[in-house]
Amino acid sequence: MPAEDARHLYVFRRTPCGVDVRADRRTTVQGVGADRDGWARTRRENFPRIVSGEPADEDLVADRWTASAGLLEKLLPGFRRHGDRDTFEAAYDVADAAKTNELRSRVERTVTDPDTAEKLKRRYRYACERPAFSDTYCPVFNRDNVTLVDTAGTHGIERLTGHGVVVDDATCGLDCLIFTTGFQVGTSGVLLGKLPAQGGAAPSCRTRGRNTAHAHCTASPATVSRT
Repeated sequence: MPAEDARHLYVFRRTPCGVDVRADRRTTVQGVGADRDGWARTRRENFPRIVSGEPADEDLVADRWTASAGLLEKLLPGFRRHGDRDTFEAAYDVADAAKTNELRSRVERTVTDPDTAEKLKRRYRYACERPAFSDTYCPVFNRDNVTLVDTAGTHGIERLTGHGVVVDDATCGLDCLIFTTGFQVGTSGVLLGKLPAQGGAAPSCRTRGRNTAHAHCTASPATVSRT
């Protein structure tokens, strides 16, 4: 984890995401049904049905992804397919508010600094952004060597220089810059030229064929940024 390896970690965040409990558990043969013929195909077919909101007799994966996708089905069975539109919309609002309040409460319980906690609370509907799951994300902001840089007021980081990241006309000096995205990297502001980059990071941040984390480092980085 970057926070454990760097002298200091800066996390640049524009819109806070809702980070739910991950709750990983050990996988066993019996737990996934691997002691039965055809278990893998059955499990592969079951997962997309659950996350697509389709009816299924059993949730074979039963992780936080399927629990998230099945939120309305579990809280409001029957409304989606058998209730009238107005009733469904009203029930949806109630279920959505309950879940987002739960996520905000988790941040409040976990992050000790009230100002940081407030900036980490999502203020939009649950389905507006893909859910995230982690047991370490919120607690990391309690470390002395981790700083949250809120970029909401500037609609994101302003530009990159050879020395670091500029937000609100202030430069945050860095040795290593990590880009994290779940979307197509080719649409990022850096690669499209919308985010000015100068110095060592200027030529390109592209990694062919990957839609994951990308880093530009100097030797032996001590300060790390994650966006």
